[in-house]
Amino acid sequence: MTNIFILDPDPPRLLYRYFATDERARAFSTGRIYLSTLQNCRNHEDAERADPGEASSGYISGTLSGDSDTDPRLLNRLRRSGIQVTHFSGEISNNLSYQQIPDAYLLCLSTVNSPELCERFGDYVVQVRDSRRLFCAIIDTMERLGYLGSVEIGCVRYGHRDGVEDDPEIGPIGFVKPEWPYAIEREVRLMWRPAGTEPIAPMEIDASKSENWAGCID
Repeated sequence: MTNIFILDPDPPRLLYRYFATDERARAFSTGRIYLSTLQNCRNHEDAERADPGEASSGYISGTLSGDSDTDPRLLNRLRRSGIQVTHFSGEISNNLSYQQIPDAYLLCLSTVNSPELCERFGDYVVQVRDSRRLFCAIIDTMERLGYLGSVEIGCVRYGHRDGVEDDPEIGPIGFVKPEWPYAIEREVRLMWRPAGTEPIAPMEIDASKSENWAGCID
């Protein structure tokens, strides 16, 4: 059974996928879904699209002393430093942490249909009428093919991935990207984290056999 995490209470139903060629757009429209990977996005040959920090975050706790019964910031800073405790009394000083999801399958879409995104990704645009059915069709297909793991679906947030002291956490790892140059993409993504540690590569799956496929695409 796949663990599924919906990160937004009401994710957008109407989404768009951009393609550089008519062939790839038609393939997607018939259920042949190309899944990229985090590593592929980190190392993309197009420098404007490459994101070396994809699905990573860093944190510096700063210095703070006291007792967590009276100052809950202590436990929060320890948690963000990778230390899970229920009570703390003393001082923390510049704990450092860094997290990165090694790799995962990825499908990226957008909530907008815009000339800027056509220029960035391609002039062939497929409208997804019902994103929930699309995501369910992908999950059905991956399970049928024997893939195990966990799935996260949600809107990407834009801002700083790294945090210091009591900076607010913008969003979960894998769903935060810098404002520039990514904010115009208005991205919604499906991220499938494999259960194993074997290397993965981008691949195409045929989701058209899923009962959820009907009604996905206009």
